[in-house]
Amino acid sequence: MVIGVGNAGVGILDRLNIENPGMTGLMIINNDSESLGASIVTKKITLPYGDVRDGFLSVEEDFAKSIEGSASVLLCGGLGGETASVMIPLLAARAKTMGLVTLACVGIPFGFEGKQKGELANSALKKLRGVCDSVAVIENDRLTGSDPTQSSVGTAFQLSDDLLYSSVRALQGMLITAGPMKITRGDLALALGDATPMNFGYGRAEGGNRLHEALERALRSPLMKKKEGPSVIGDARMILLLLRGPKDLSFAEMQVALEEVERIAGKKCQIKAGVDVSALSVSELEIFIIATPDAPDLSVEEKKLEEVLDKVSPMASTQGRPKKEIATRVKQHAVVAKSNSMNNQTQGVLELDSYQRGRFDKSEPTIVEGEDLDVPTFLRRGIKLVTPSK
Repeated sequence: MVIGVGNAGVGILDRLNIENPGMTGLMIINNDSESLGASIVTKKITLPYGDVRDGFLSVEEDFAKSIEGSASVLLCGGLGGETASVMIPLLAARAKTMGLVTLACVGIPFGFEGKQKGELANSALKKLRGVCDSVAVIENDRLTGSDPTQSSVGTAFQLSDDLLYSSVRALQGMLITAGPMKITRGDLALALGDATPMNFGYGRAEGGNRLHEALERALRSPLMKKKEGPSVIGDARMILLLLRGPKDLSFAEMQVALEEVERIAGKKCQIKAGVDVSALSVSELEIFIIATPDAPDLSVEEKKLEEVLDKVSPMASTQGRPKKEIATRVKQHAVVAKSNSMNNQTQGVLELDSYQRGRFDKSEPTIVEGEDLDVPTFLRRGIKLVTPSK
């Protein structure tokens, strides 16, 4: 089941329905009766006006009945608005109680949309991380590039809608593709497990050079770019690659796509590929890419601190920990150390009396079971030391 929540979710599912006539397993949930009435999706749940949590309680049983028998649920919408921000985590939690594989694909609002929207979106995202098997996050601020002043508001919102829609199609395609090559739910969980903003690329093309054109567009997508430097794919530890096309999609095209992605990402990157040849178009090829970045390399100072942590305490040791966790722990200690140094406080000396035992301090000897422990063992036991021969 693919479930659109709120106005953005309704828009996504309408586009799915238009581009894939006859597609089943679609449902929309909203409290905007005008939006629901205009939608071409047939299965709808209307939320009453008022408190969204109360609205959820009034439709919870209808929702549960609607998803019975499904293997998985994919919830989508734009966080920041109250309907999607409150409803999507509640619906996801309900689906999980029914034992369903539960995923979410959500957009995070632009910074200029206001602090309140951002806080509501982040709160909802935190809840989703706690209940979903996988969460795909589209961070809108990444869409405007390094210079937001060069992007118009209309273009930015349209690009946001397009990428959120394409992301939902990618996840839906990966979940339902039967083969001949398949991306599993486990692959999705590994790629999206930490619910960080997703590195996502999408491209489509047709004609004799469709593979190269679609792949180039996917690699040049806004969410595949870093703020500075080359594409994120060069630092990826895992890549999901889905090719969707007609039945004449050739083995050679699949091989070229894999070789080109591996060439850019490097042989250490794990690449999982899927092929869907159920597309209705007779010539169009689509490529979807999800790239999971590796943890950043530690700086020289952080590596030194890592070594100190390993020696100081077994609890603090970073040995055997994932690279990303090591970086996080080391940076946390670095922040604490920097904070302490900025306080400009000096360590005082406690006035404590020192007391030592031992005959060298003219105190009584340490006698245990009749033996003076201040005398070296080899002398107490009469062991003769022999100089090794050269």
